[in-house]
Amino acid sequence: MATSTGSGNYDAVVGSYSANSSTTIASGHTVTLTDHVTNNNFFQIESGATLVGGGFSITVDNESSSDWTFANFGNISGVLDVIITNPNGVAALHLDGQSGNVRNLTINHASCVATPVADISLDGDLTISAGELTTLDKDGTTNRPLDVAGDILVENGGTLTGAASAIEARSLTVDSGGTYNATTGVTKIQGSRAADAYGLDLKDGTVNHNNGTFRYEGSGGTQLNFADSHLYNLEISVTGSSGSAMTLQGDESNSVTINNNFTIENTSGQGSVSYTHLRAHETGRNL
Repeated sequence: MATSTGSGNYDAVVGSYSANSSTTIASGHTVTLTDHVTNNNFFQIESGATLVGGGFSITVDNESSSDWTFANFGNISGVLDVIITNPNGVAALHLDGQSGNVRNLTINHASCVATPVADISLDGDLTISAGELTTLDKDGTTNRPLDVAGDILVENGGTLTGAASAIEARSLTVDSGGTYNATTGVTKIQGSRAADAYGLDLKDGTVNHNNGTFRYEGSGGTQLNFADSHLYNLEISVTGSSGSAMTLQGDESNSVTINNNFTIENTSGQGSVSYTHLRAHETGRNL
């Protein structure tokens, strides 16, 4: 294991950016990245330590002696991305340090199960390219909130399991071959993904709704794209002004199906929700 010997640039006080070893940024030290860290086994920022990201990334790919993969108990300054390609099953993550967040988090190995031991807050995007991220704590009993300031993308071969956690993001996309095992609580969407107007784009993927709720809460102008079986409860709360219409795009049957309750809260007093052949099942729904 490489441990920082003082404050300074990573290569001066820790070692090679591509060393096949674990890394600890020791308490009291401020270490600055000037390149991407690769081939890392386990990366740890101790309490009282600071890592200056500089817009670079850390790739953790082969921790086999423990479940730990990336742990921030200290401080992250600036922009830092983390990529987990650990092939050894459970990959424990502690992202809730004393200050600062990881920007973009990527999970990318079919055998990886990224598992939190603290709440997850990201300043950017979550991408699950392969493998799984679960919000159920490593202890198996605690549901950890997942708060993503940007977009969540579950690609072909990826799985996001929400357990009973609060899930929040700007947008959620599940590609063909991707799976979202939805939280039994609330999946909250607050905008549209960066590339277009989609806040939800689920139709090509697999979504197990688990009797949970999808909630849009934002300024409007957003499209929600889903199949007949994907949504149990849908809540829409539009806070924007004129031009803040929402569009629901249903299955290829040219219908929009919500399998339990549909609630519209137009708090702005303006805008509209458009859909074709709405079907909402179960009594007690709100339309």
